[in-house]
Amino acid sequence: MNYLKDFCNFLINPRGCVKITKAYKLFFSYLFLFSVLYFGLSYFNGWFFEGTDVFVRTKKFSSPISCFVFFRVLVITPLIEEVMFRLIFKPKKIYFIIFLLIWGCICFSINMFFGFIIFSLLVLLVTYYKKLKKIFFKNFNVLVYVSSILFGTMHLMNYNFKWTIINVLLIPVFFLPISFAGICLVFVRMKFGFFYTVIVHSFINLIPLLLFF
Repeated sequence: MNYLKDFCNFLINPRGCVKITKAYKLFFSYLFLFSVLYFGLSYFNGWFFEGTDVFVRTKKFSSPISCFVFFRVLVITPLIEEVMFRLIFKPKKIYFIIFLLIWGCICFSINMFFGFIIFSLLVLLVTYYKKLKKIFFKNFNVLVYVSSILFGTMHLMNYNFKWTIINVLLIPVFFLPISFAGICLVFVRMKFGFFYTVIVHSFINLIPLLLFF
């Protein structure tokens, strides 16, 4: 199975991933593979944390689910999160600008100081783009994994979390499926393109919605 070998090679060296075009059958093969792995890890997590109150969701879907919730979870959220975490992995100047604008607006809404820092980075990006691009490529493999870990831990805000030493140590275990999904989405981003990552992300979000529909 060459597609599985390609993914394993990507895990070893993300920067070596080469984009292909018009490979729809291959895309659906990866979609199936990633779905099985992701939901397998999620099932393990459900079993591992069953009966505990370490991670309790702050928001649960009510039934029936409205059309707006479907649109938000399947379109708006995947699109925004893919811009936040995966857009820049095909580095172009405009992608970096959009990436920093999104993060700047989010940080500014939380804290003006953090927003100012992000917008300052935007000015530096425009001024020193070529130098920053070299630094980005030099640390590309590390950034793939860092972004995926951040993607997983970002979902901590969806839970009431008790800050104890043991619970903090359990964070990587709990968010392993989401962080793994983040790595898979980077692979899809580099192999097929940005909007394919949105499709995969939407599909991952679709399954829990169908369970509550």
